[in-house]
Amino acid sequence: MLIEEKYVEEHRKLSKKLRYSATSQMILALTTAFIIKDVPFDEQRYDELKAEIKKQTSLFSGLRVSSYIILIPHLLEKDNIASAVEQLLVNYDLLLSQKFSRMDYTYVAALYVQDEAHAERAKQYYDALKKYHKFLTSYDDVPYAVLLTKDTKNIDAQVEAVAYYYNELAHKGLKKGNYLLWLAQLLTIKHTDYDTRLVDAVLNVIEELRSKGIKKQEKHYVIYGTLTLAEMTTEQLDVIIDLAKQLGALKLFKWYKDDAFFAAVQIATSMKAKSLDDTTYITFVTALQALIHMQQAAATTVISTTHS
Repeated sequence: MLIEEKYVEEHRKLSKKLRYSATSQMILALTTAFIIKDVPFDEQRYDELKAEIKKQTSLFSGLRVSSYIILIPHLLEKDNIASAVEQLLVNYDLLLSQKFSRMDYTYVAALYVQDEAHAERAKQYYDALKKYHKFLTSYDDVPYAVLLTKDTKNIDAQVEAVAYYYNELAHKGLKKGNYLLWLAQLLTIKHTDYDTRLVDAVLNVIEELRSKGIKKQEKHYVIYGTLTLAEMTTEQLDVIIDLAKQLGALKLFKWYKDDAFFAAVQIATSMKAKSLDDTTYITFVTALQALIHMQQAAATTVISTTHS
């Protein structure tokens, strides 16, 4: 089955089940997540997931309200749904114990928590980042704080590198703000020390895409970082652009052409990840997870900061 056909089929199933609880863009983001995980959406398992969340949470838990929608692809890929929900809640509590706020983004971050020490590192990183970017660092950086500190040994050096990337890329013409901060953080995944070659590589990706008709946009900054870390060739970028055009031609993308580009990047890069060695694969998947998080966050129209 062609990717476009798989996309239409998965989107049909998700739309049927979630049409009253998720936005159109969120359903597109979820469809992409199921495609790259190569796990079809199963309505019966989805109902099992909802029942399990209800069983394991309190009446006013944010996980019952909206948070679970973002997490559907991640939880349904687990063999044991009950255990997956239980572990998510354990990880969420670990983050709360580090004084992270009760909100949707903290549930997303909980997906990637390894243990208590990891939660502590994430909080150290988040607090250090806030010293550099007091007004930019917010709840949407919590998943990044967790993703980027899986193996970090020197958090101060990593945050300093983020600041260097942020300032240097801004000097090179990228607009300051949340999108640039996300890109700067992403560039520290593989090596926590600043590397000027990555700045040049990001600029090369931007220029390569521009030459192929893709204009530079703030919301694409994380895409630039993902493609940079993936070391995509000119031919591979052509494949992504062609796939984006094929997806964009589908009726379901009629009003969301940019989402087709996001989907194409995720699908193409996930396919490349499968051919990488273990160390590079881990780095690459982390970058891809960050991209997925950013797209899903953008697709979510309301993020509550008061969920329990």
